[in-house]
Amino acid sequence: MKRILLIALALVLVASVVSVYAEERLALSGEYRVRGWYTDNQVPGGQSNFDKNNKANNLSYFDQRFRVGVKITAAEGVTANMRFDFGEENWGNRSPAGLDIDAAPNTIAFSASSGTVPGNGRPTENAELQVDRLYLRLERDMFNFIAGQYDGAFGLVSAFETQSKWLLLRLKLPVIIDIAYLKLDEGTGTSDESDLGTEDGTAYGLHVAFNQESFGVGAFLGYREDKTSFAEASISFGAGGTVATATSGTNDSDLMVFGVYGTFNLGIVDLKAEFDYFDGESKLEGAAAGTDLKGQQLYVGAALKFGDAMKLPIHFVYAKGYADKANEDQAWQLAPAFGDFAPQSLDPYAADYFFFPGAEIWDPSGEGGGVMGLMVGLDIQMGEPVMLLTQIGYVEPDVSTATGIGSLDKFYWLQAGVVWNLLPATDFEAIASYTSPSFKDSTVADDGGWGLYTKIKVKF
Repeated sequence: MKRILLIALALVLVASVVSVYAEERLALSGEYRVRGWYTDNQVPGGQSNFDKNNKANNLSYFDQRFRVGVKITAAEGVTANMRFDFGEENWGNRSPAGLDIDAAPNTIAFSASSGTVPGNGRPTENAELQVDRLYLRLERDMFNFIAGQYDGAFGLVSAFETQSKWLLLRLKLPVIIDIAYLKLDEGTGTSDESDLGTEDGTAYGLHVAFNQESFGVGAFLGYREDKTSFAEASISFGAGGTVATATSGTNDSDLMVFGVYGTFNLGIVDLKAEFDYFDGESKLEGAAAGTDLKGQQLYVGAALKFGDAMKLPIHFVYAKGYADKANEDQAWQLAPAFGDFAPQSLDPYAADYFFFPGAEIWDPSGEGGGVMGLMVGLDIQMGEPVMLLTQIGYVEPDVSTATGIGSLDKFYWLQAGVVWNLLPATDFEAIASYTSPSFKDSTVADDGGWGLYTKIKVKF
């Protein structure tokens, strides 16, 4: 039934687009991309081990995505906006895996390999329509207003950035003032009563910015509260008999972030920087104590320009670590980021890959240990169609745990990429990378890894 509804919705959308395509009120944009991944002891999404003998660290696959953005102008300054994806999947994806309740007495067998590749080429269900943005925008001389599923951000580094349900008012005064309300989670009901366990996850934000031709400065304050309830249950079958477990509770958590940032054009140097401070608590309602959420992080970026064809990008990051503190944990963003901050990724790939055990530049160990890191690159425009990009990077946790993957001591990488505009509106991109970790725990494997990431895309 779900599949039929999705197909019907896709047909309605396509029919609607075709029927009004000739109208000036409609603007379409988007891209189709195919990416190829080949790695040897490198997992570009948060690596759990660095053992060259672990064959699971060797990847070889293709994926694809067709993305369309739609903007419909209902009247001057009034637009309805949508963005959706078709066919986002790995090539050769199997159909849903099988569930076998007759595999053996008193067992339920779930097999990820029981699905089959569709012989007639029809896509699997997870490759169908996905709408990720859907919002209205009102623009006037003195203000803008946005309501709906929107990807908004304050500052430079994703400390306050998420794709969620927004109400966002921008006042265009001598300074820009943004006032934001975000519904992150409606909880288990719409009554929002603590006695019923139906309260929500909500965030609020205030942003002030002042921009001139050669510089811009800004500051923001954000607050998130999580009052949602949860219930989880599981059943396991084995030689020891049937074991059932259940957990439930109500969150009573909050997090605050304060950030200041600036951008400066100094002629041959573009400079930008941001400092963020976090404070909050993660706990359950009625619990005697919880975990304190803390964060202090600094980003400084510079781009030295040598004429129009050469640029030297430099990124410095620092975040205080809390892995050595009891009942304290590191925070680096108010809500899960959609377009995550990833200075270690070369420009064409944005936040598509991460080298470290923790898939986050602010916490490369994945244990709340913070970071100190430096990335230096060289970008060269080789005539109009070809650009070469390089980067050498180094990060180390501010504090490390004594054993295991959390004992990450240092992490180096070297990468080079090319962007080739081989046809109008068509780019071919490729990145080759080498990574080298080091751990304080001598029992943890720290073998180097290689990766080749390729992409071809058509933009419209």
